[in-house]
Amino acid sequence: MPRSQGSGAAEFERRRIQQEREAERERKAAETARKAAEREARQAHVAGRLTAAEQRTADLERRVGVLRTLLVRGLARSASIDLAGLHPGLRQDYRLLRSLL
Repeated sequence: MPRSQGSGAAEFERRRIQQEREAERERKAAETARKAAEREARQAHVAGRLTAAEQRTADLERRVGVLRTLLVRGLARSASIDLAGLHPGLRQDYRLLRSLL
């Protein structure tokens, strides 16, 4: 009988080690899955931010285009008010604006 008790203890130890290894594998798999989920969440966040930034850039480019058109049209027509006569510095500003276009 002593032999079977020793054999039983060895079997118990073998199973305990096997369970510990399995638990460690499961822990590592869970950690890997958690990291993958975090990585995917970060990528989705960055993609969303990039899309929003691109949309804001497009909106600003449209606004700049409209404002540029208004400025060009306004500078191309004769003024109903003599802006240069209102303030001495405006004449120089007007020439500067015309030179930029």
